[in-house]
Amino acid sequence: MKIIGSFTVSIIVLLCIQQTSQGQLQPGYSPMHSTAFNHSNQYVTQPDLRSDLPQQTYGTDQINWASVPATSSSFINETQPAVWCDAEDGTCSHDDPRCSEFWEHRTRLFGDFLYLTARDSKVPYATHVDGPVSGAALLAPTSVIEPDYESGFRVGGAFALDPWSSITATFWSFRSEISDSLVLPGNIGWARSEVTHPGTASVANDSLFARATDEISFKMGDLAFQRAFYGDCAISVNWLLGLRYAQLNQQFHSDFAISGATTVDTSIDFDGIGPRFGVALERRLNGGFLTYGQAFGNVLFGKQAADYIQQNATAGVQATSDADERRIVPQLELELGMGWQNYSGNLRLRAGYYFATWFNVATTPTWIDAVQANSESDVENSLIFHGLSIRAEYRF
Repeated sequence: MKIIGSFTVSIIVLLCIQQTSQGQLQPGYSPMHSTAFNHSNQYVTQPDLRSDLPQQTYGTDQINWASVPATSSSFINETQPAVWCDAEDGTCSHDDPRCSEFWEHRTRLFGDFLYLTARDSKVPYATHVDGPVSGAALLAPTSVIEPDYESGFRVGGAFALDPWSSITATFWSFRSEISDSLVLPGNIGWARSEVTHPGTASVANDSLFARATDEISFKMGDLAFQRAFYGDCAISVNWLLGLRYAQLNQQFHSDFAISGATTVDTSIDFDGIGPRFGVALERRLNGGFLTYGQAFGNVLFGKQAADYIQQNATAGVQATSDADERRIVPQLELELGMGWQNYSGNLRLRAGYYFATWFNVATTPTWIDAVQANSESDVENSLIFHGLSIRAEYRF
């Protein structure tokens, strides 16, 4: 995963170096982003906008640039002339063709470094007690295993259909794995299992060694149509409608040993597909800086499969359970942060906080609790992922 992320960043850097050598990242005229529009909703390049040329002709339109206000904001309308922006302070200027319009869609490639953790997935697995029976007194807090921050990535690109809309494709990948153990030297109590089935006679109740491993991972693919809704030289608002496919996997393994050994393994898998919708906002600041915020909702229709098996080295399989069912899993995603772009807007860097909730999914602790209570149906909970997102983006 780290190799893929490094490879993506390397490609972006090489592209930027190549374009810089060709002069495309230098301040200056960019014909794609110096545009005006005629009645047929077609845009044509404006080769020169100087104060000594107060009037230009586009088809049947006569545009008096001297009448264009210094600042302007509007709902995006293809029949209106282009809005000109000054790259220094973000204000509109009809006689400065050097920078692109802030709201305008451009073909782009991007790569994100994700540093996330999962919440609401903490599993208590063993307790230090003074005797081998379930009613023994506690000698220490229960040992738990909880996901830590791990790296992931998000890569993709967008193809601009016109200045107001684009098609975006994104691939996500994240995996977190953590281990923990409780080792007792003897004569100071026992390690009592918190994940074995209470109805089984297991040597795990009087173990001197306990270990647990927990893994959570997801992969997602998005395909969406994005359209400008409102924009000016300093603000860009876009709505998005598309499709998401997602896989969520949770794996848990534990060992308890003294003279024999007992293991408990669980697995929860969800696969789903469904609509994706949302809104993204950007606010331009001075010095090339910007802030951004975006909110997305997804409704995934799919299947969830959960398994539980407890085995002993001498007794064999002691307890098993499984559940397969159709699930509707809503997702809510929020991301806020800041960024920077160069003068021509070809290169962007940004960093933000990402927060996502998966609703109506079974988690490892709720699944184990359900098996121990012999109530494996309708197991549901919410799983939260949150953390840092850092993006490098190149725009054509």
